[in-house]
Amino acid sequence: MPLIRSTALADNLPDVVVRFDPEGRHLYANPGVERATGLPPEAFIGRTNAELGMPADKVAVWMETLRRVFATGRSERLEFSYPGPQGERHWESVVTLEPAVAGEGPTALVISRDISDRKQAEQERERLSRHVVALLDGMSDAFVSLDRQWCYRFVNRKAGELFGRDPASLLGKHIWTEFPEGVGQPFQRAYERAMNEGVAMRLEEYY
Repeated sequence: MPLIRSTALADNLPDVVVRFDPEGRHLYANPGVERATGLPPEAFIGRTNAELGMPADKVAVWMETLRRVFATGRSERLEFSYPGPQGERHWESVVTLEPAVAGEGPTALVISRDISDRKQAEQERERLSRHVVALLDGMSDAFVSLDRQWCYRFVNRKAGELFGRDPASLLGKHIWTEFPEGVGQPFQRAYERAMNEGVAMRLEEYY
């Protein structure tokens, strides 16, 4: 029976595990749901997300995801935020159609993991990245960053003024395609040595 074949394992997982029928009703919920929502597992059985008080916009996303999984048989991944006993938390869910069992209707298993710490770390990295970009963009010196294919990854405002170009227009462009007059010049040799040998280069040239 699909309702009992994996509950012993699911009951002991730290993740939230629930099972849905095609109408979005909960057929099973492991103890993880109580830690996530404050509601005991038995409160979920036979009820839909809407009946459990989930906001309408999130209900719509969940029902559409379940509809596609039941229709195509392909697993889907979903990220969402939801308020719980510990405040707003971020979750990543995998929705999978379970193998068919003779005499039983189709069911979908959902395993959800709390990724709040990861999301917070990502947001902090993004904040620091924006801070670094703002510092580089506000420099009085020209600054550019190139990848190993010699394409621009970053061009600050001062460099744009020096080149007479919009910095954004150079992103992803090849330096020697955009500035072919530099090919064979000391600038190119210095750039290549810095890239290939990982050494800092200093030179004074008229441009």
